[in-house]
Amino acid sequence: MLSLPLEEPELKFRPWVLWSNRSDLVDPPDDCEDGSDYPGLYILGHFKSAPHPSSPAIASGKQTVYIGQTKNIRNRPIRCHNKRTLYSEKYADWSLRHLYVAIWDIAQWFDVSEPQKAFLAYAEKKLIWEYARRWGCRPPLNLR
Repeated sequence: MLSLPLEEPELKFRPWVLWSNRSDLVDPPDDCEDGSDYPGLYILGHFKSAPHPSSPAIASGKQTVYIGQTKNIRNRPIRCHNKRTLYSEKYADWSLRHLYVAIWDIAQWFDVSEPQKAFLAYAEKKLIWEYARRWGCRPPLNLR
C-alpha cells in the first residue's frame, strides 16, 4: 500500500494573465511528455483594469467568474474553453480584453495518483464554497 504525506497544500494561484497571453502560463516539468496528464486548478476573472502583474490571483475575489479543475492544464484552459462564449455574452466582452486566467502550480503533485486526483476535486468545490460564503452566490459562470 502506498503511503503518502497527505497534507493539504496551500492553494496559491499564479498571478492573473490576460486571456490572449494564456499560453505563457504553462511550463510543464522536464519529465512531462506531450500527451501526459498535467492536472490542475484554474480560475477565470473579469477585470475592467489590469490586475497587478505580480500579485497571486485569489479565487474568492469578486473578479472571479469561474473556478475549475482540469485533467490537463495544457489543454484547458490554455487551448480553448467553453466558458468563453458565456463570458462574452454576460460581460459584453467579445474581444476578451477583460478576461484573465490564473492556474494553481501543481508541480509538487506531478506524480498523479488517486489521492491527488481526489484532492483536486475537493479543492475545486472548496474554492467555490469559499467564494459563495463570501459573496452569497457561486461564481457567475459556475452554473452547476
